[in-house]
Amino acid sequence: MEGHMLTAARPYLQLLALLSLTPPPSFYGRALGGCERRLWMLGFGCYCFCILLLGIDVTYVNIRILNFEILMLEVEDFTSAQGKVQKLCYPLLLIVIHFNMLINFRKLGSIYTEIAALERDIDAASQFFGGLGKRLKFRQRLAKLIGLWLLCLSIGFPLVSVPSLTEFMDWYNKIFTEFILVMFQMKVVEYGLFVLFVEELLLRLRHTLIHLQQELTNCEHHALLQALCVALQRNKQLVSRVWKLVDDLEVYYTLPMIFLFINNGVAMLHIVNWAYIQTLNPNDCTNCRFSKCF
Repeated sequence: MEGHMLTAARPYLQLLALLSLTPPPSFYGRALGGCERRLWMLGFGCYCFCILLLGIDVTYVNIRILNFEILMLEVEDFTSAQGKVQKLCYPLLLIVIHFNMLINFRKLGSIYTEIAALERDIDAASQFFGGLGKRLKFRQRLAKLIGLWLLCLSIGFPLVSVPSLTEFMDWYNKIFTEFILVMFQMKVVEYGLFVLFVEELLLRLRHTLIHLQQELTNCEHHALLQALCVALQRNKQLVSRVWKLVDDLEVYYTLPMIFLFINNGVAMLHIVNWAYIQTLNPNDCTNCRFSKCF
């Protein structure tokens, strides 16, 4: 099932399977035997369930510490309600991700299959013009975009957020909380990877279309003109298949991305609210400033 694009992206897809809970292409291919595939899927399912339990535990710990600091700083009502809503977004987003993964499991398999099929058909169509050549370096683009994005989120995000976590939280709870927060943002990287797949397919179609345009400009033979018209029609069909793939990706990612947007929005409101409270609160201290931003 896998083409060159999915093979090049295999390390990123396998890493994102752990960090954003997305089944990798190996679950749908024929490389694994039936029994081996079921064992891998069982292990992945147990891992996802453990992540859900971890998210619930992180939510409980954060709400408990939030209540303690609200009493200490003597700020209640709106701040308490907003803080609890922000913490409850953790298990809610995890439930949405798990639910979306279950109901769209087959759709994700069809997305992987269509990406490989489109790559194969586009490459076959380009052979009429000598192929795509060495112009398209997909692995380098993956490393520059997805690799750097993963690196920035894995290192930069904890460097910013860990010092802002409350001093009343144990170090291991800080690690668990940070892991859940990073996992949420990894969903954006996963979505960006599939967008990169679509972009690569469109670039290859554009490459073919440019060659068609050049051939049509200097076309003087009727037989060649007919062949070019057939190639144009095939290119049009391939473009429509790419947009069908975009529709499938939209269906798969609509729910988790909407809830991720809501989660990040509520988190930003919570940060602003706590910054305002701790700026005006006489009982505030420099070390605990912004301690409940995350």
